[in-house]
Amino acid sequence: MPVEQTFTLANSHQQRGNVQGALKGYQNILRINSSCPEAHNNLGKVYRELGQAEEAIICYQNAIRINADYADAHYNLGNLYQSLGEYQQALFFYSAVIRINPDCVEGHNNLGKVYQELGQSEEAVICYQNAIRINADYINAHYNLGNLYRSLGEYQQAIAWYQATLDLCDAALALNPSDDQVYTLRQNAVHLLSSQIGVTTKTAPKHYIQSLFDDYAKRFDHHLAEVLDYKVPKLLKNLLLGLPSKNVNFDVAIDLGCGTGLSGEAFRPLCKKLVGIDLSPKMLEWNMFMGINPVRVIRWVSAALVSTLFLPSTSLFPHQSPTWLDLQFLVLVAYIESKFLFLF
Repeated sequence: MPVEQTFTLANSHQQRGNVQGALKGYQNILRINSSCPEAHNNLGKVYRELGQAEEAIICYQNAIRINADYADAHYNLGNLYQSLGEYQQALFFYSAVIRINPDCVEGHNNLGKVYQELGQSEEAVICYQNAIRINADYINAHYNLGNLYRSLGEYQQAIAWYQATLDLCDAALALNPSDDQVYTLRQNAVHLLSSQIGVTTKTAPKHYIQSLFDDYAKRFDHHLAEVLDYKVPKLLKNLLLGLPSKNVNFDVAIDLGCGTGLSGEAFRPLCKKLVGIDLSPKMLEWNMFMGINPVRVIRWVSAALVSTLFLPSTSLFPHQSPTWLDLQFLVLVAYIESKFLFLF
């Protein structure tokens, strides 16, 4: 098959989510023509989708080695390093994108996010504003400015940018009501705008929670253990070991909201199988137990199951609403006889 047809087929596999088909296709192309920057770049995307960051970096770098001004490869490296929390590297590659293509809206916006992570707020504002200057209807930059000003305590500015985000979302949804990304962004903006004007929403949008903890994932362990001196998993384990039971070993433990695995670290020795559940993909990527058999980490939440645990009061705590520690201890007691441990 000619290289052009192989590339088209590999690209088709990639767009349809057939990762293995795309992987084989791009590898075949590079065996024939190792100087194809597009194949190296797209292979890097496949490796990133497979969670193989080092291989993805090599592919993107190969693409840049062949074509130093290949903006998409620089952009993909910026995205990858940003996701890994390596902000100086991300800064370098996003800056290269803007040097090559000064009108790249996404490049300005993502550079702003990196500056924001580094605490360089003035530079972040300039980047977001540059993105809006290029495309006045670019929703993400408006939303990011709202987030930035909220973090700085400049609430009137935050309100203005969140309102602008809502206006742009409404306009976009009027043209394309099925645009899930815009709809999700609108939900998040409504929630955050409400928080700035003193309105309590019924619940935070799922995607907002996911994004919040995705951003928190890389510093989660350090912040909880070192800054907040978080010891709840150890306290719970000690409570469990102090119960009047001869056997506190479990066949299965399910950790709902497992995050990076801090509770799993405490309870892993007491169970044959550990299942972690979390809404945040990035938390799961950073989970210390990923890949350790028989540990299973998944994205799944049963709303009905969770709702049964959030009771205003229980027979064990009749005079007040239970605390998080009370609720977790209650669950420990409820399942201790069934060889099934449920944590959240």
